[in-house]
Amino acid sequence: MGDGWEVNVTFHVKGFTQQEDNSLYHSKLNYSIDLIKPSNDTLKNFYFNTEEYTFQEKAEDIELEAQFDLDSTYQKGKYSLLINVIDKLSNQSANVKRSFELSN
Repeated sequence: MGDGWEVNVTFHVKGFTQQEDNSLYHSKLNYSIDLIKPSNDTLKNFYFNTEEYTFQEKAEDIELEAQFDLDSTYQKGKYSLLINVIDKLSNQSANVKRSFELSN
């Protein structure tokens, strides 16, 4: 992508709270991503989003996505993403760390 990179992240969330109302199930999740650079500097809340869902039946999991660009000021090398999810209905949280490499 020109002089930068486009990063796409997809992850599944399980075990979240679903409130039933009139035979519909509702959930609300906040998620943020911390970007950890090759230098080990961390950009907290580099990406943030809130998703609200309504289902006709209980859901087993929810697929969440994030997409962002890293311009040419980001050096090549190994990066990590710390994905943080907060279930807004129960205030429980979970996180996972994944790595990727920027290269030509």
